[in-house]
Amino acid sequence: MEGLCHQHRGAEAEATQAWRRAIDAGTAAEEPARRASTFREVVTTLADLLERRGLRPQAMHLRALLDTMDVQEPKGHA
Repeated sequence: MEGLCHQHRGAEAEATQAWRRAIDAGTAAEEPARRASTFREVVTTLADLLERRGLRPQAMHLRALLDTMDVQEPKGHA
């Protein structure tokens, strides 16, 4: 949520920092906690931002985390 709040007020650098902290916490979390969190949304949002900035390799690395960590879509989403 912190990253989105920063993004909505136009503070992209602060949003990026918040998303990085969230991704670091998510990668360190136990699998059930990660699945219950917004980890997937955070990774996807930051990866989209990186792609818009022309940083495709970094975006691909983040998206690979979702496959590596087997983070599934929450039930009811598709």
